[in-house]
This record gives sequence, structure tokens and C-alpha cells, in this order.
Amino acid sequence: MLGLVLPVNFNVPYRALDIRDFWRRWHITLSRRLRDYVYIPLGGSREGTAKYIWAILVTMGLCGLWHGAGWTFVLWGFGHGFGLLICRFWQRYGVPLPAFAAWAITLSFVVLLFVLFRAPDLAAADNIYLGLLGEGGAGAMWALTTSWPILVGGALALIKTPSFELGMRLQPNWRTAAALVVIAVFCVLEIGKGAPQSFIYFQF
Repeated sequence: MLGLVLPVNFNVPYRALDIRDFWRRWHITLSRRLRDYVYIPLGGSREGTAKYIWAILVTMGLCGLWHGAGWTFVLWGFGHGFGLLICRFWQRYGVPLPAFAAWAITLSFVVLLFVLFRAPDLAAADNIYLGLLGEGGAGAMWALTTSWPILVGGALALIKTPSFELGMRLQPNWRTAAALVVIAVFCVLEIGKGAPQSFIYFQF
């Protein structure tokens, strides 16, 4: 309505088949700026292996610091840096993986690192990782009443057409508008449950 054309910032990143592909799809505007203003000036991939490793680790370390000044964010950034290095060298020297295996490994890697991203400190992250390994028992973590949003979200993520493309294909009419209003209200009510939480970037 204001005449602004915003770039696509997320292009179904959870369908990525490797970490390099993930960062081409995840937070695209940030990734481009890190590439243009940090990674390439540091040498990128065209000035030898040593400079490439240095450029990747510095870039992703700064990416972590951009999200927050804390060790959890720094380790999250370096984790993705090492993931990018392993991915590049695997693609160069390793055996190609079946698509499903590549997707499952990539998604698991990303999700496990998100523990660091959201944990308030390293001790909390450590407790979560230990819990994932079975300490304390599984309990009712996967009870249907609490896990259905994860199951629904996972199913929607596998839809072939990305949501932004699907939205562009919808024909504007009152039925579509009414359905979207109902969905939007439902989402707002679901998100609003529980104690108020500030927007993540307001916490830094």
C-alpha cells in the first residue's frame, strides 16, 4: 500500500539439504550483508583454504554477536561456521547423500543449534541438551495436547508451494478475506496464551 517492494527474507529454509543452502534461504537480507561487507572483504573462498576458514568463522561469529552479546549467541554463530566448513569440504571430498538423509541431518543440526540461540545462558543450554539425551526422562513432552502445533507446523513446512507464493496465487474475494481473518484471529489468540513475552530483539 505504501509503494514499497520488500525482498523475500525467508525462503522455506527448513527444506534446505545442507547448511550452505540453509543460509541462502534463512534471513536472506542479513546473509547478503554479511557476505558483501564481511565475508568477501576478508577474502571469501577465492584466496585459499586458510583465508576461507578464517572468513567463514569471523563472519558467522559476528552473525552470532549481531543477534546478542552473549556466549550462547557466539557459540551459535561459530557452530554454523563450522557447519558451513564441514558442508563445503564434504561436498568437495565426501560421498553425496540421499536427499532425505541430507535434509534430516541439516534440519537436526539447525534445530540443535537453536537451543543455544534461545537458551538464556550456557547452563540452561546444557540442561536442555542433557534432557534431549534422556536425562530426567521423556515425561509427557510429546503428549498430543502439547505437541500438536509442532506436528501441524511440520506438516505445513513440507507443503510444496511456499506460503508467500501461495498467498500471491490467491484470488482476492470476500471468502478468502474472511478465511484469512479467522486464521489470523486464531493465531493471535494462540500466540497470546501464557505470560507476556517481549519480542526477541527487545531482549538484547
